[in-house]
Formats: sequence, C-alpha cells, structure tokens
Amino acid sequence: MKKIHTIFIPVFLGTALFISCEEAEKDPIAIHTQEENIAPYVRIKGFQPTVASGDIAERSFEATVTVPTNNVASWELSVSLESENTTTGSVIMLTVTRFPHTITVPYTTIADTLGISINDIKEGDLIRFTGKATSNSGQEFTFEDYSPNITGTSEQLQAFDFAVEVH
Repeated sequence: MKKIHTIFIPVFLGTALFISCEEAEKDPIAIHTQEENIAPYVRIKGFQPTVASGDIAERSFEATVTVPTNNVASWELSVSLESENTTTGSVIMLTVTRFPHTITVPYTTIADTLGISINDIKEGDLIRFTGKATSNSGQEFTFEDYSPNITGTSEQLQAFDFAVEVH
C-alpha cells in the first residue's frame, strides 16, 4: 500500500502542477482587450421610444450616439415605417463620423426621407431605425452580427435595431 502512495502522490502532484501552469497561461478574456478584436459597437441614448400621433408634426427624433471604444469610423442610420396602411422600405437617413454626436431630426423630415406625408404616420405605427457601424479597418457590422446577449436588452442601448412607437 505504501508503494502505491509513493507512486500515486508524485504523479498526482505533477499532473496538478502541469494543469495549473497551463491554465495560468490561458486568459480567455485577453482576446477582447486587443483592439483589433473588439467589434465596433455604437450606443444610442436619450431618445423617446414613443411619440404622440397628434404631436408628431411638431416633434423631432432626438438622441445622442456614443461609442465605448475608439474603433468606429462611421455609423449609418436608416429608417423605415411599419404600419397597417403604409409600410416603406428602409432608407438611409444619416451618417455619423464623429462621436459623441447629437441627432435632431424632425419627424416631418423623416416622413420626407421615406417619401410619405407626415399625415401617413398614424397611431400604432412603428418608425423603425436600423444602424450599420463601420470599423476603422473598414469592416461593416449590423444587428445580425451581434449576439442576442448584447442586442437583446435595452440596457445595452444598442443602436442597430430600435423603434419609436406612434401612440
């Protein structure tokens, strides 16, 4: 029995030492600290997710666009209308190249951009905004390029797929 312990203990300690040294060299989070591996993420803050249908002609879409890291060359914002009566395709509304950036676009201008009248926007409609970020290296990222744990919560303030509801 003593012979088994004298063989087993050194083998066990050697294996444990080898595994612990190997794990110390691996840092699964380190890849995200390398700038070339960080996706160009854009946040949007301060916009109101609803607008009253009776006030829409006098109101503006207002928000501030920020980036957590300095790896975004530009962010393109497109707009569309989702409605029971009038649904439009997505149209590029603006491109931002300096961050942080404050956006103020009257809803009448949004209607003009979509090729519709402000009177075509009714209660229950959604004004959908989609974004596309371009990294400093030229790679483009849209909503589909990010995982749901990043884009699925409002706390992330993601600027890739959001809407304003007309009520």
